[in-house]
Amino acid sequence: MTKDIKLYSDGQMFDLKTDPFEERAMRASDLAQAGAAKSLTMLQGVLDNYSDARPEKLLASAAANPKKNKSPTQRAARKQRRAARNQAE
Repeated sequence: MTKDIKLYSDGQMFDLKTDPFEERAMRASDLAQAGAAKSLTMLQGVLDNYSDARPEKLLASAAANPKKNKSPTQRAARKQRRAARNQAE
């Protein structure tokens, strides 16, 4: 993750300036417009360094008990709830 771009290990990339709640992943055509190609290369290199960071035991456990991935809309709603809760405190 850079200040403006976030890349997930599954390849989804988000521009946090224009999409702070990560509701819409960037497409290949968006990369050139946002100037994100350099960030993509750098972030992918970092992810590649950690590609074998999880122990085999953990990977086997995750494969045996898969969790449903949250949609970007669900993640955004959760972030909004957390922000509202933090403001109330």
